Amino acid sequence: MGKNEISYIGGNTAERPFSFYGAGKLLITGEYLVLDGAEALAVGLSVGQTLEVSAHGQDGVLLWSSLENDGKCWFSAAFDSHLDIIRTSDEKTAGLLASFLKVCLKYNPGFDFTGKNVSVRAGFDRLWGLGTSSTLMYVLGRWAGIDPFLILNEAFSGSGYDIACAGLKKRNAVVYKLENGRPAWEETDFRPPFSDNLYFVYSGHKKNSERAVRSYRELPRAGRMAAVEECTRITRAMLSCGTPDEFDYLVHEHENIVSGVMGMPALKDRLFPDFTGEVKSLGAWGGDFFLATGAEAPGYFRRRGYGTVLSWDSLVLDTVR
Repeated sequence: MGKNEISYIGGNTAERPFSFYGAGKLLITGEYLVLDGAEALAVGLSVGQTLEVSAHGQDGVLLWSSLENDGKCWFSAAFDSHLDIIRTSDEKTAGLLASFLKVCLKYNPGFDFTGKNVSVRAGFDRLWGLGTSSTLMYVLGRWAGIDPFLILNEAFSGSGYDIACAGLKKRNAVVYKLENGRPAWEETDFRPPFSDNLYFVYSGHKKNSERAVRSYRELPRAGRMAAVEECTRITRAMLSCGTPDEFDYLVHEHENIVSGVMGMPALKDRLFPDFTGEVKSLGAWGGDFFLATGAEAPGYFRRRGYGTVLSWDSLVLDTVR
């Protein structure tokens, strides 16, 4: 699998405003096991995050605001030319953002961020786990003119599949793999012919992916590696899957594999044993969204208090920008 390069040409240095966009993501197969070299399937979403840059009149100062999808500001900060915090609404978030920007400056010393007003707006609820951090790293890399994976490598311990999704250019999904620790992926199309009966259900709480990754890496390596080949087989089979029954079988098989590795019960076994379709955790187990199959899914999960049930066709990227 060859590396599919991300374009990261730096932003316009002129005074007029400019912007960058990164698509959100969901990991369909390969959660955790992608870290050990399994091929994973991930889809880009029709919602993402936009970074807009304009000039202002305060020399040597970067003004930053992060907006919810309804336009309300949830975070703001001002930084000096050394990326020290002048003021902020949240010290922890400001510190993390400054660390991202310092990576940008490290790899591009000519990165001109001062005298700028930056606004970042998510097209989704930032608590949903659809890529708030990954799309931010992607758009920052684009603005700074560096590879976004450089920010990831110095800030987090994830696989990077989400950054590959953020930069989708021609298709709606990626098959992603770490080859000798380096990201490699191919863009592909993935829209099952029965997608009208596939749904994404929000669990009601966000999982800390960084903590989940650390827990996974503490598990015995032998058990993890034994599951990598099986996960890759399921990923490839899912790409050519043509019937709902085959898809359900693959979902069930994948859940059992990861359940065995993690020593955790599968989500359906634990919470929804009477559901007639299949249920699959997505990304870090225990939070964010899960996938549910079958026409009864919307009614079933809403009756159980899950207020956010989104159809595959409404959320997964159709035509690439």
